[in-house]
Amino acid sequence: MEDGSFVVRHPDARSGHEYTEERVTVNVTNDSHGGGDLLLVNDFVRVLRGEKPSISSTSLEKSVYGHLIGFSTECSRLENRIVEIGAL
Repeated sequence: MEDGSFVVRHPDARSGHEYTEERVTVNVTNDSHGGGDLLLVNDFVRVLRGEKPSISSTSLEKSVYGHLIGFSTECSRLENRIVEIGAL
């Protein structure tokens, strides 16, 4: 994201091919989250003003659950095992 773009690799089932690449430009540089940090701040300010946040804004419970998924995924990767995620 440092250069304002990222590459999406699509599997390519053709013989002799592994994948095709598509470069996506996001017009955001020097932000390791692709502009996401600024959007989060904008949503926070909107909520403080009593305005409706963007569609990407989530409840605290959903945010915590999303982080739990991410941490469990990393644990699974590091320990090479399936990590069950129980109900919160």
